[in-house]
Amino acid sequence: MFGIGLEFEWEVPQEGLRWVDRGQEEGSGSTFTLGMVLGKEVDARPPWLIGPPVGGKVPTTSRHPLEEFPGLHREFAELPIQRKAVLEFVQRYGPLTKGLVLVKERGERHLAMYRAEPWHFWLREIQDMKDALHLLDLLRGHGKSGPLEEDLRKVIIWREGGV
Repeated sequence: MFGIGLEFEWEVPQEGLRWVDRGQEEGSGSTFTLGMVLGKEVDARPPWLIGPPVGGKVPTTSRHPLEEFPGLHREFAELPIQRKAVLEFVQRYGPLTKGLVLVKERGERHLAMYRAEPWHFWLREIQDMKDALHLLDLLRGHGKSGPLEEDLRKVIIWREGGV
C-alpha cells in the first residue's frame, strides 16, 4: 500500500445540535420551515439535523477523523436507523456536511437560520456506506460463500452498458 499524506480537520460544535421538524416545536413557540436547498438532488424533507444558528459563535472541538478514528467508516455503516443514534454520532464526530439546506426558525422575538442535513440524506449515506463496505469485504474475501464473481452478482446488477 502507498502512504498518502492527508491532513483532514473537522470542527464539531459542542452544543446546539438537534433534530427539528417542520412546524411548531413543542414548548418553544418556534416554527421551523425550509428556507433554501443548497445541495444538488437533496431530499429536503424534514426532519432536519441543525446545529448552531448561522453566524452564531459556539465552542467547537477539532477532530482529525482519519487519524483519531480509523474504524469510523464501519461505525457509521452500523449506525441504527434512529434519530437518537445519529444525533449521538454527530455530537461525537460532527455532521457530514456544512449544510445541505437552510432552515428558518421564527419565534416570538427572533428569526434564525440554520444550516441543516435532512434525515433522508442520513439514511442514504448510511446505506451507501453499508453497500460500499459489503463490496470491500467481498473483494477482501470476507464471508466467502462461493467464487468472488458469484458473490458480486448477488449485489451488483449488471446491465448492457453498465452496472
